[in-house]
Amino acid sequence: MTPKPSILLLGWRTPYIRIARELGLRTVVLYPPGQWDSGQVDPAEADQSMLVEQLSSVEHVLRAVARLDLSGCIAVHTQEEWALASAGLVAEHLGVRGPDADVMCRFRDKALQKDHLTAAGFDIPAHLEIPDILSPEVPSQVAEFGFPTVLKPIAGAGTSITVLTRDAADVERAQAEARTHDETPVVLGRRTFIAESFVPGREWHLDGYVRDGELEFLAVSRYGVNPIDTRQGSLLWSWCLDPEREKWAYRLGHDLAERSLSVLGLRDGLFHLEAFHQEGPDRLVFGECAARLGGAMVREAVLRKFGLDLYRAGIEIAAGLPVTPPRPAIGNDVAWTYLTAAPGQLVSRPTEDEVLERPEVTDFRYLVNSDDAVPDTTVWTAARLADAVIVAPEGAELDVLLRELRDWFSDAVVTRQESAEPPSTSHEDIPSA
Repeated sequence: MTPKPSILLLGWRTPYIRIARELGLRTVVLYPPGQWDSGQVDPAEADQSMLVEQLSSVEHVLRAVARLDLSGCIAVHTQEEWALASAGLVAEHLGVRGPDADVMCRFRDKALQKDHLTAAGFDIPAHLEIPDILSPEVPSQVAEFGFPTVLKPIAGAGTSITVLTRDAADVERAQAEARTHDETPVVLGRRTFIAESFVPGREWHLDGYVRDGELEFLAVSRYGVNPIDTRQGSLLWSWCLDPEREKWAYRLGHDLAERSLSVLGLRDGLFHLEAFHQEGPDRLVFGECAARLGGAMVREAVLRKFGLDLYRAGIEIAAGLPVTPPRPAIGNDVAWTYLTAAPGQLVSRPTEDEVLERPEVTDFRYLVNSDDAVPDTTVWTAARLADAVIVAPEGAELDVLLRELRDWFSDAVVTRQESAEPPSTSHEDIPSA
């Protein structure tokens, strides 16, 4: 009897598991300790599952694979930033469909990525690779490189330990922050950094997928504040631009995404590309790109705007199945936003139903348990209490609706004012922004 086709998933994401099973695939899932500890894992949802200490470690994943029933396996798939290269090597080991490990390294390593694009003639910010951010020579090296400069881990995510530096003192403060993370169990600890010339302009994000090397779907969105501004307390939010009203933006986005993804070698899969829009004349400057779905509520916003579930598209592409096509975009404005309150221990908060009762809110989720602390949003971009999507009625002012929702939510949350410790977790358990 021919075994049922199966798919090996790295990382526990309930929608992916559900979609894979709906598509007739047997699901085998590997997940890190933090996903178990946070209550994300329900073994009944998958056909087979196993805890793996580090999904970024090929050794750990292969040792788990040796214990699993992978008969009929047709693909390895992940949307976890930290597991992309592992997924590629494990797919090659099994002889099944999966990402190309070399290509995934270009998407994971910001210096490799920029080197490839620079060699192809892209006009992108200058950069300097820093082998060890804690080296005493770094402040002088960055000063010689030139200020203002953005310092960040070479293979990080979510602006973790990302700092805009304007002088040597700022670099020393960045070193102190990196040293703190390097000495704690929080998986933000990194040593190899990249210094990038600061790029002015409003940051955009481009989300979609390629298949057989062709860009088949693209959603262009504009951040309300640039992600690095969250380090000063701004709340991240974004809205989907309309492909009819903002045709010019889609022309810019399509050109940048098509050219850069081709150079980087992504032939099949999802992408999340960040770029800076500069006016007069309009142009997009490449920032960085990930070979996975964007974080926050990118999936939900695209689903509301275009009727396309990028989770489903990711599984369909991974398994070699036809992709369910999008529908025409709705005319309403669609946006997602972070929601939070004063840092401290949670005392009470509105229920999910209470948030969804607000007329403009279509999607909502908490990222912090009811007995946890509200995280300090200035530590890293992914720190917040909750996410929400709104669909604005025609003619409504999007920024007004977002401000009203944030103010209402913040006022409805009650906390005890005390220091909120960052979650004790590994970098593999941090949502990718």
